[in-house]
Amino acid sequence: MAIVTTAEPAAEKEAPPVRRGIRFEAFGYRNFTIFWFSLIVTNTGTWMGSVAEGWLITDLEPERRSFYVGLLAIAFAIPMLVLPPFGGVLADRLPRMTAINLTQIGFLIVNSTVAVLALSGHITVHVLIVAAFCGAVVLAFDSPVRHSMVPELVPPDQLTSAVSLNAVSFSGAGLVGPAVGGLLIPLVGAGGVFLVNAFSTVSVLIALRLLRDVPATLRHRNDTHGENPRVALVRAITYIRTTPLMGALFLVALAAGLFGRAYSPMLPVLSRDVYHVGSTANGLLISAAGLGALSGGLILGASASRLTNRGGWIAGLIAFQGLMLVSISLHHTYALGIVTLLIMGAVGAAAVALITGIVQERVPPQLRGRVIGFFLLTFISFPSVGAFLMGVIADQTSIQLAFALFGVFVILAVIWVIWRAPQMHDAG
Repeated sequence: MAIVTTAEPAAEKEAPPVRRGIRFEAFGYRNFTIFWFSLIVTNTGTWMGSVAEGWLITDLEPERRSFYVGLLAIAFAIPMLVLPPFGGVLADRLPRMTAINLTQIGFLIVNSTVAVLALSGHITVHVLIVAAFCGAVVLAFDSPVRHSMVPELVPPDQLTSAVSLNAVSFSGAGLVGPAVGGLLIPLVGAGGVFLVNAFSTVSVLIALRLLRDVPATLRHRNDTHGENPRVALVRAITYIRTTPLMGALFLVALAAGLFGRAYSPMLPVLSRDVYHVGSTANGLLISAAGLGALSGGLILGASASRLTNRGGWIAGLIAFQGLMLVSISLHHTYALGIVTLLIMGAVGAAAVALITGIVQERVPPQLRGRVIGFFLLTFISFPSVGAFLMGVIADQTSIQLAFALFGVFVILAVIWVIWRAPQMHDAG
């Protein structure tokens, strides 16, 4: 049975007065800062591993690279389509610190196994697909716990800033990781990059031991303990379906995830087939999206408290991302592709951070983990499904036509959601 601590939350105990001149107020809280830097390290390793994985598959299967990159994406997507809500159930029940420790050990095992097989010359496409599946299983339980932990590290009035910076921890790593990974592949091979990814996992384990006075569970007594997991999930689904704003946000996030964020796994194909560049340039291409995401997250983190009509901003940003997908299909210039991906990264990261911030603010604490678990399906799972569909389309036609079709789908989906769900404007 999970024990609900009576200790006062760390964010409220340790919260120092923050000067008005500080732009990123969440960094005024020790626990959040330590946790954030550990995420930067481990996410950088994840991005490096992802670049090596995609590039290695295009080497192992050069004749049908689009299909196999898409297959890798769907192997990752299958667990993420099923398990995140169950991860949310655990996040609402179990001690957060214990759960995160266990998931990091899981990541360490999966990443180390891939590194050993690659370094020993025994890596195959099938091994990479199985590893993607296993890594997704771990991530499905890790992500809801990590997201649910953020409100325990800062006070409520700094939550939007913290959520934006939490998104930056991934997008900022997306700036550094792909570039470093692309540079290291010719030097140490994909196996060496996989080994660095495995070591990066240790940073979170160290950070967890440095945190002080983090509540074991929710700030408020959870009412899901002892409840059947299926019933617990149905309660979360009912909440999303019967809360107009949450339903509208979920639909637009679903459209953005399935079509607007599906392009990332297909960038190695774009690099080879359209831009005709090598692994280093491919890493820089992926880093352009990371730089854009970092910029979008930082700008939002600095201006979140002054932003109004967040629902309108979310719809506009996602529609603009669709427009950028169409534009990237209309040229063959690598430099222009860099610029376009930079813009796409910025608007995509800002939209996700805005959606996450609203969910964190509006969802009752006792439902937060499960609701976040369902939203993670749109942020993490459905982009992989979309990548698989994009790979199938590209395999039969061309990668540029696939980009164009997905861009049109994004724009039409946003228009439909706004027409059908005007509650988006209630986001404030």
